[in-house]
Amino acid sequence: MKTLFTLKEVGEIPQTYGVYLFLNSQKKPVYIGKSVNLKKRVQNHLQNSFDTKTIKFVSEAMVIKIIPTQDEFDAIILEARLVKTHQPLYNIELKDDKGPSYIVITDDLWPMVKIINCSSVTPDHHVIPAKEGIYTKKEEWIPDQVGDDTTIFGPYLKNNDALSLLRYIRQIIPFATHRPQKKVCLYRELGLCDPCPSEGVRRPEYLKNIQKIKALLSGRTKISRLLIRDIKKASQKTDFEKAQKLLVLQQSLTAGEHHSRELWDFDNRAFFVREQEGATKVLQQYFPGLHLSRVECFDASHHWGQYLYVGMVVFKDGLAQKDNYRLFSIKTTTNNDPKALQEALARRLKHLVDWGRPDLIIIDGGLPQLSAVGGVLRKARIPYMGLAKKEEILHIPQKNATLMPTGGLYTFVTRVRDEAHRFSITKSRQAFRKNNL
Repeated sequence: MKTLFTLKEVGEIPQTYGVYLFLNSQKKPVYIGKSVNLKKRVQNHLQNSFDTKTIKFVSEAMVIKIIPTQDEFDAIILEARLVKTHQPLYNIELKDDKGPSYIVITDDLWPMVKIINCSSVTPDHHVIPAKEGIYTKKEEWIPDQVGDDTTIFGPYLKNNDALSLLRYIRQIIPFATHRPQKKVCLYRELGLCDPCPSEGVRRPEYLKNIQKIKALLSGRTKISRLLIRDIKKASQKTDFEKAQKLLVLQQSLTAGEHHSRELWDFDNRAFFVREQEGATKVLQQYFPGLHLSRVECFDASHHWGQYLYVGMVVFKDGLAQKDNYRLFSIKTTTNNDPKALQEALARRLKHLVDWGRPDLIIIDGGLPQLSAVGGVLRKARIPYMGLAKKEEILHIPQKNATLMPTGGLYTFVTRVRDEAHRFSITKSRQAFRKNNL
């Protein structure tokens, strides 16, 4: 595969995950970056070369080198290693006042995994403060110099890269961010700090976890391989809940251009799979035999009575299926949410064969909205419910039931509802801007 491109050959760069290096006439990197789409990112740099932040390294660049990776996780790690090795001039100049982030694994009896922001860390582990000082996210661990056996990974130049990496890793390999305490932490109950240092047992197992994390962050172990191996192990042990969770993680790893946002939210989304299981148990009391494989949610949005749209979002096995989202431009009314939903549902149900049949439909709205759509949904014999916006009360008209959702059920229905609202209101605003600005 070709890896070196002149500035005139950027159109030949593949659209894949990876790291790119702008090289000067001495073939030394003046800027290093990463992307889920190398071609688009490099082209964006060149097309916006009038920007003062990019004009410097673009003007010095003679050739662009790319290093494709299997996924974004590997790209983040590789970028950090290359920046640390080459210290490109314009990576250093373009960082913000807080300095880059570093992942630190302490040399405690029970090593902690931390994030620090600083100007740099010297080879002898001396921490050089940034302009705003050293700080950690949600922690009060602020060292001047870390221990000799402490392991440091970085720098991670993008604000959320270090935090995203750790949130992702923690779903697979639990670790602690605190020293032993009197009581076990909340994360122990969630399976994210197990073994927990506060329990004082299973230290060899914990140290094995730390070694795995070091192997991942150093690039010695690929996250994709680790996931495949653990999925097979969980399946062989018939631990299908764990296998499903790992499968969700694996799918997220190659989710495409939207992966950065998904990775940032991944701990919430991984829990969402578990919360969906809890929601299923509650809803099976009203709909015996219900399985929430495909869930759809509908929300109506308009802009000052104009540009009325109904958005349909789809979740399958706990994952948002954005390719299956649909947007209905409403023609029969201009400022009536119930009628808009009625029209959208009627149009949706004409596609049960080619779009698929939902196991459950959630309506963003209360009794007026449910009354409007009830006729078409009852004929289709599809379970449905509505979540009233202000009261957050769940209405199940087919069973004449009203309940205040809690726990997994609340997390499940509000997450799906919020995504539907985000999707529909975004499209409505876009239509308004297109026609009025």
